[in-house]
Amino acid sequence: MHEVTVTREVDAPVDRVWAAFDDFGGVYRFHPGVERSFATTEATSGLGAGRQCDFYGGGTIREEVIGYEPGRSMRVEFVDTGPFPMTRNVAEIAVQPLDDGDRTAVTMRSRFTPKYGPVGWLMAQLVLKRRFRSVLAGVLDGLERHLQTGRYVGEDGRLVEPYEVTPGAAADADAGAGDDRDVEADPSAA
Repeated sequence: MHEVTVTREVDAPVDRVWAAFDDFGGVYRFHPGVERSFATTEATSGLGAGRQCDFYGGGTIREEVIGYEPGRSMRVEFVDTGPFPMTRNVAEIAVQPLDDGDRTAVTMRSRFTPKYGPVGWLMAQLVLKRRFRSVLAGVLDGLERHLQTGRYVGEDGRLVEPYEVTPGAAADADAGAGDDRDVEADPSAA
């Protein structure tokens, strides 16, 4: 198993940071690689909550919360890694308020097992760990930008208004609880 950890101080209070992570199906709002995400279970936060993430350029994963300390941390297991080169991935997210109360230390850790045996192990050492570190840093950057501006983070980190986001896959029969986006109307369409 390989491990990658990224920690960053986010310029937002811990309750706002936690609320963004705790809205489990709403990760599309700040993850620059996720085009759509939605809850796949009745539980939309906490232990047992599930979601599906559809990525820009293709690829889908399904995740489930397997560890949960409200307001502090959660562990998320990829129950379906889709086309990605891993057999298992468990991500951990931990938040801690900083002394001034207006900032939060956020740690994201990913522990993964690559596909393809010894070749996968080598690929993880040479490429995947660096890529995971970049993705986790991008998520934390997107989270901070989303919390500071109220805008969503689109493909490649571009800030977009909520009405510019394509609605999720609510009509998909496999979507379970459906799309939980709060997509607003385009104010320029009036």
